[in-house]
Amino acid sequence: NWKDVTQRLPVVQFSAPKQKALDSPFFYNFNSEYDNFWRDRGYGVQRTDIWPRLYYPYSFRPYFTLEPSVGLRQTMWDQYKTDGADAWSDDEYLHREIYDARVGLSTEVYKVYATEREGFEKVKHSVKPELAFTYVPEVEQDSLPNIDYRDRLEKRTRISYAVTHTLTSKALKVTDARSDDLPEDNARASITSLGEYDYHDFLRFKLGQFYDISRNVYNRPYDEIHPFSSLDGKLTFSPVSAVSLDSEAKYNFYDDRFDLFNAGITLAPRKKDRLSL
Repeated sequence: NWKDVTQRLPVVQFSAPKQKALDSPFFYNFNSEYDNFWRDRGYGVQRTDIWPRLYYPYSFRPYFTLEPSVGLRQTMWDQYKTDGADAWSDDEYLHREIYDARVGLSTEVYKVYATEREGFEKVKHSVKPELAFTYVPEVEQDSLPNIDYRDRLEKRTRISYAVTHTLTSKALKVTDARSDDLPEDNARASITSLGEYDYHDFLRFKLGQFYDISRNVYNRPYDEIHPFSSLDGKLTFSPVSAVSLDSEAKYNFYDDRFDLFNAGITLAPRKKDRLSL
């Protein structure tokens, strides 16, 4: 019955990407979301989720980079309508506060290869291994509304590891002028002065997995939860800046099958135009 279906209307999101905090050595990001959940018959809940995060990256050059971070998350619910249905709680307003901590360790090695192609001078192959530890404490949530994944935060004691391969090309920049419109002795005018280059990440492949010591999933018994996650692979191939081919797969070793497979293409012939399939 459509009258019992929970709707999200409206949804408002505000995010600030990772950036430096003034002139300090710290960085921060910020994520927030407001949802209005309502049904024609039943409960109504407004939820506000606020999650700032503070980072302190430190580089032990040229060997590795260490980045500890801590987040503080607050979620608030307002039950505004029940229509005789059972409310989530006797309280009209509910709230949850929780912190999480993460320590990341990464390094990068690379090699530069010269090519014979004209206008395509060099290719850089970089390999970036990463190791991280994430901790999210357990928090009482049974009396809170349970509508989607934001309403139940799982305890985490997680060790994750990943390796990323990136191929980057280096080529001389080309102006908008067409060489066939120029005199033969000035054909090189289509290329800017030496030292001005375009760098393009035309291939990126990341492989990662985590091991969760907590093995805690809401409403699931401990013995049904596996500590190792699926092996997650992501591949992006962009032969030219206007075309990007993306694929992702998750392989489950316990069930000997793929849990997920996605593939897509993005076309962006101009900066303001984008088509994704």
